[in-house]
Amino acid sequence: MNNLEYLNHISQSNRPTPQSKKAMAGFGIIWKVLIGGLVATALLIGIGVLINNGSSRATDLTMQLSARTTAVNKVISDYNKSLKSSQLRSINYSLSGTLTGVSGQLSHYISETYAKDSPATMKEETTLYESQLIGSTNGALSNAKINGTLDRAYYTQISLQVSLMMSLVEELMARDKDPALHEILEPFYSNLDAINKALADYNQ
Repeated sequence: MNNLEYLNHISQSNRPTPQSKKAMAGFGIIWKVLIGGLVATALLIGIGVLINNGSSRATDLTMQLSARTTAVNKVISDYNKSLKSSQLRSINYSLSGTLTGVSGQLSHYISETYAKDSPATMKEETTLYESQLIGSTNGALSNAKINGTLDRAYYTQISLQVSLMMSLVEELMARDKDPALHEILEPFYSNLDAINKALADYNQ
């Protein structure tokens, strides 16, 4: 065997056989399928997390709105009798009636939709925010009452609360498409909008 034949013999022994080529091709396909499966699983998990987070946020917003309507209605009850302006008191009666109605509707909706939850299970940061917001409102009104400027302060605080509730309703309607919830929120928003316009026309 000359040198050329010897080299050819060695190179042939090192070349992959047709069977080994098929095995390698099969392994490549399996590897691609595994990677594709992992990517698909990751995408499904990501989509699931986004859906759950959106659902969780909608639930928290519903409970937040329920708590807000109750708290603002309490402010109205506490300060309405001390207001001097009959126009402002009239606006108050409309707002109080609207809040009383929607508070009951939201409470019923929450008990029916989130059987294991209640407004008390709002996220801790949401509960803290609501507490600070209403605390700030009550503090401002209490000081204004002492200083004899309640009407002006009350107008400012209630206008702010109405605007904030409208924003809250808008976000909730965008996140939660439940027809039963929208049946509550749409007329509520319309009433708030009318009250907001009445506040804008109020002569201080």
